[in-house]
Amino acid sequence: MIQGGFDKREFEALFEATFDDLMAFVYSYVREREAARDVVHDAFFTLWEQRGMVDVSRSPKAFLYKMARNGALNHLRHRKVVASNEVQLACSLKDAGREMARYENALARLSAHVSELPERQRRALVGCFVEGKGYKEVAEELGVSVNTVKTHLQRAMKFLRGLTRDEIFLIFFLKKNAAACHPFA
Repeated sequence: MIQGGFDKREFEALFEATFDDLMAFVYSYVREREAARDVVHDAFFTLWEQRGMVDVSRSPKAFLYKMARNGALNHLRHRKVVASNEVQLACSLKDAGREMARYENALARLSAHVSELPERQRRALVGCFVEGKGYKEVAEELGVSVNTVKTHLQRAMKFLRGLTRDEIFLIFFLKKNAAACHPFA
Protein backbone atom coordinates (compact mmCIF):
# COMPACT_ATOMS: atom_id res chain seq x y z
CA MET A 1 0.00 0.00 0.00
CA ILE A 2 1.18 3.46 -0.75
CA GLN A 3 1.64 5.60 2.31
CA GLY A 4 -0.12 8.89 2.71
CA GLY A 5 -3.75 8.95 1.73
CA PHE A 6 -5.57 12.26 1.91
CA ASP A 7 -6.49 14.83 4.48
CA LYS A 8 -9.79 16.02 5.92
CA ARG A 9 -10.22 18.78 3.34
CA GLU A 10 -9.74 16.38 0.44
CA PHE A 11 -12.12 13.89 2.06
CA GLU A 12 -14.82 16.55 2.48
CA ALA A 13 -14.43 17.60 -1.15
CA LEU A 14 -14.73 13.98 -2.26
CA PHE A 15 -17.82 13.59 -0.06
CA GLU A 16 -19.49 16.66 -1.59
CA ALA A 17 -18.59 15.63 -5.13
CA THR A 18 -19.72 12.00 -4.97
CA PHE A 19 -22.38 11.66 -2.27
CA ASP A 20 -25.46 12.23 -4.48
CA ASP A 21 -24.22 10.00 -7.30
CA LEU A 22 -23.28 7.28 -4.82
CA MET A 23 -26.73 7.54 -3.21
CA ALA A 24 -28.40 7.08 -6.62
CA PHE A 25 -26.11 4.13 -7.35
CA VAL A 26 -26.91 2.36 -4.08
CA TYR A 27 -30.60 3.24 -4.30
CA SER A 28 -30.75 1.44 -7.65
CA TYR A 29 -29.92 -1.74 -5.69
CA VAL A 30 -31.78 -1.41 -2.42
CA ARG A 31 -34.78 0.77 -3.37
CA GLU A 32 -34.90 2.27 0.13
CA ARG A 33 -33.68 5.80 0.78
CA GLU A 34 -32.62 5.23 4.41
CA ALA A 35 -30.88 1.95 3.61
CA ALA A 36 -29.06 3.64 0.71
CA ARG A 37 -27.97 6.48 3.00
CA ASP A 38 -26.65 3.98 5.59
CA VAL A 39 -24.70 2.05 2.97
CA VAL A 40 -23.17 5.24 1.51
CA HIS A 41 -22.22 6.53 4.95
CA ASP A 42 -20.63 3.18 5.78
CA ALA A 43 -18.61 3.33 2.54
CA PHE A 44 -17.34 6.83 3.37
CA PHE A 45 -16.59 5.81 6.94
CA THR A 46 -14.56 2.82 5.73
CA LEU A 47 -12.67 5.06 3.30
CA TRP A 48 -11.87 7.51 6.08
CA GLU A 49 -10.77 4.72 8.43
CA GLN A 50 -8.49 3.26 5.74
CA ARG A 51 -7.30 6.62 4.33
CA GLY A 52 -3.68 5.88 5.23
CA MET A 53 -3.77 2.71 3.15
CA VAL A 54 -5.68 4.01 0.12
CA ASP A 55 -3.55 4.55 -2.96
CA VAL A 56 -4.17 8.20 -3.89
CA SER A 57 -2.73 7.63 -7.34
CA ARG A 58 -5.81 5.48 -7.93
CA SER A 59 -9.32 6.75 -7.62
CA PRO A 60 -10.78 6.76 -4.11
CA LYS A 61 -14.05 7.06 -5.99
CA ALA A 62 -13.61 3.50 -7.31
CA PHE A 63 -12.98 2.33 -3.75
CA LEU A 64 -16.19 4.04 -2.61
CA TYR A 65 -18.27 2.51 -5.39
CA LYS A 66 -16.89 -0.95 -4.66
CA MET A 67 -17.62 -0.56 -0.93
CA ALA A 68 -21.09 0.84 -1.68
CA ARG A 69 -21.91 -1.99 -4.10
CA ASN A 70 -20.77 -4.60 -1.55
CA GLY A 71 -22.76 -2.85 1.18
CA ALA A 72 -25.88 -2.77 -1.01
CA LEU A 73 -25.57 -6.47 -1.83
CA ASN A 74 -25.05 -7.29 1.86
CA HIS A 75 -28.14 -5.27 2.70
CA LEU A 76 -30.18 -7.19 0.12
CA ARG A 77 -28.94 -10.53 1.47
CA HIS A 78 -29.78 -9.44 4.99
CA ARG A 79 -33.26 -8.33 3.89
CA LYS A 80 -33.81 -11.72 2.25
CA VAL A 81 -32.80 -13.55 5.46
CA VAL A 82 -35.08 -11.34 7.55
CA ALA A 83 -38.01 -11.98 5.19
CA SER A 84 -37.37 -15.73 5.32
CA ASN A 85 -37.21 -15.66 9.13
CA GLU A 86 -40.46 -13.70 9.29
CA VAL A 87 -42.19 -16.31 7.11
CA GLN A 88 -40.85 -19.14 9.27
CA LEU A 89 -41.92 -17.36 12.44
CA ALA A 90 -45.40 -16.72 11.06
CA CYS A 91 -45.74 -20.42 10.14
CA SER A 92 -44.49 -21.48 13.58
CA LEU A 93 -46.94 -19.18 15.32
CA LYS A 94 -49.77 -20.46 13.15
CA ASP A 95 -48.82 -24.06 13.95
CA ALA A 96 -48.53 -23.26 17.65
CA GLY A 97 -51.95 -21.61 17.57
CA ARG A 98 -53.50 -24.69 15.95
CA GLU A 99 -51.75 -26.97 18.46
CA MET A 100 -52.95 -24.83 21.36
CA ALA A 101 -56.52 -24.89 20.02
CA ARG A 102 -56.31 -28.69 19.68
CA TYR A 103 -55.01 -28.97 23.24
CA GLU A 104 -57.73 -26.67 24.59
CA ASN A 105 -60.43 -28.67 22.76
CA ALA A 106 -59.06 -31.93 24.16
CA LEU A 107 -58.93 -30.43 27.64
CA ALA A 108 -62.53 -29.20 27.32
CA ARG A 109 -63.68 -32.66 26.17
CA LEU A 110 -61.77 -34.30 29.03
CA SER A 111 -63.31 -31.88 31.51
CA ALA A 112 -66.77 -32.66 30.15
CA HIS A 113 -66.14 -36.40 30.53
CA VAL A 114 -64.77 -35.97 34.05
CA SER A 115 -67.87 -33.97 35.02
CA GLU A 116 -70.00 -36.98 33.94
CA LEU A 117 -68.32 -39.19 36.55
CA PRO A 118 -70.11 -39.94 39.83
CA GLU A 119 -69.06 -37.44 42.49
CA ARG A 120 -66.71 -39.71 44.49
CA GLN A 121 -64.95 -40.99 41.36
CA ARG A 122 -64.56 -37.41 40.14
CA ARG A 123 -63.22 -36.21 43.50
CA ALA A 124 -60.77 -39.14 43.69
CA LEU A 125 -59.58 -38.50 40.13
CA VAL A 126 -59.20 -34.75 40.62
CA GLY A 127 -57.58 -35.18 44.03
CA CYS A 128 -54.98 -37.69 42.84
CA PHE A 129 -54.30 -36.57 39.27
CA VAL A 130 -55.02 -32.85 39.16
CA GLU A 131 -54.20 -31.78 42.71
CA GLY A 132 -51.43 -34.38 43.11
CA LYS A 133 -52.64 -35.70 46.44
CA GLY A 134 -51.81 -39.17 47.67
CA TYR A 135 -54.35 -41.97 48.05
CA LYS A 136 -54.28 -41.62 51.83
CA GLU A 137 -55.00 -37.89 51.76
CA VAL A 138 -57.88 -38.31 49.29
CA ALA A 139 -59.24 -41.21 51.35
CA GLU A 140 -59.29 -39.01 54.46
CA GLU A 141 -61.07 -36.21 52.60
CA LEU A 142 -63.70 -38.61 51.25
CA GLY A 143 -63.99 -40.53 54.51
CA VAL A 144 -63.22 -43.86 52.84
CA SER A 145 -60.36 -46.36 52.80
CA VAL A 146 -57.31 -46.14 50.54
CA ASN A 147 -58.56 -49.25 48.68
CA THR A 148 -61.89 -47.52 48.04
CA VAL A 149 -60.04 -44.53 46.52
CA LYS A 150 -58.14 -46.95 44.27
CA THR A 151 -61.42 -48.57 43.25
CA HIS A 152 -62.94 -45.15 42.45
CA LEU A 153 -59.89 -44.33 40.32
CA GLN A 154 -60.06 -47.67 38.49
CA ARG A 155 -63.73 -47.14 37.69
CA ALA A 156 -63.13 -43.55 36.61
CA MET A 157 -60.26 -44.63 34.33
CA LYS A 158 -62.40 -47.45 32.88
CA PHE A 159 -65.09 -44.88 32.05
CA LEU A 160 -62.56 -42.51 30.50
CA ARG A 161 -60.83 -45.17 28.36
CA GLY A 162 -63.19 -44.42 25.47
CA LEU A 163 -61.68 -40.98 25.02
CA THR A 164 -59.78 -39.75 21.97
CA ARG A 165 -56.01 -40.07 21.77
CA ASP A 166 -55.51 -36.40 22.75
CA GLU A 167 -57.67 -36.72 25.82
CA ILE A 168 -55.94 -39.95 26.88
CA PHE A 169 -52.60 -38.17 26.53
CA LEU A 170 -53.83 -35.52 28.96
CA ILE A 171 -54.86 -38.18 31.48
CA PHE A 172 -51.44 -39.86 31.27
CA PHE A 173 -49.78 -36.46 31.56
CA LEU A 174 -51.78 -35.68 34.68
CA LYS A 175 -51.15 -39.15 36.12
CA LYS A 176 -47.40 -38.94 35.42
CA ASN A 177 -47.13 -35.53 37.06
CA ALA A 178 -49.19 -36.60 40.07
CA ALA A 179 -47.05 -39.72 40.55
CA ALA A 180 -43.86 -37.72 40.19
CA CYS A 181 -44.93 -35.29 42.88
CA HIS A 182 -46.44 -37.85 45.21
CA PRO A 183 -44.76 -41.24 45.02
CA PHE A 184 -47.33 -42.80 47.34
CA ALA A 185 -50.23 -41.79 45.11
